[in-house]
Amino acid sequence: MNLVKPLLWINFIGSLGALLVYVFTYEQLDYREDFLVLVGLFAGVSAVGLLLQRKLEKEHQ
Repeated sequence: MNLVKPLLWINFIGSLGALLVYVFTYEQLDYREDFLVLVGLFAGVSAVGLLLQRKLEKEHQ
């Protein structure tokens, strides 16, 4: 069973959710400066992984 694709989707959706929480609460909560960098990195790596997964699936068929 291929667990990579579901894990990438979970990470991508979770990262986007964290960005949404940040957008709505950055004035009320005190975030560290590297929070956006880390969340952006997670979202970016997940997006690249999903694109590569799609490309590999198309080549396999």
